[in-house]
Amino acid sequence: MALSKRPKAKEKEVKKLIEKGGSEGQEERRPPPIRNVRFHDRDLYERMQAAVKSIPGKMSMNQWLLQAVFEKLERDARKKNE
Repeated sequence: MALSKRPKAKEKEVKKLIEKGGSEGQEERRPPPIRNVRFHDRDLYERMQAAVKSIPGKMSMNQWLLQAVFEKLERDARKKNE
């Protein structure tokens, strides 16, 4: 039975592996999954859907909500600085 030589690892790959390091036996911590938001006020939800649909182009409800929150925070910050 013929034996073949072990392939030599490239120096860059070895350095990359060493620099990457490893875990210390701890599992990778992930944030909890984001759950769907449930609206108890049906009228509010329908008004929000209408607002999202009225925007030209394609925008998800999530994007619309984030944009609304951002705009509100900016308005509040401007009022605070006045």
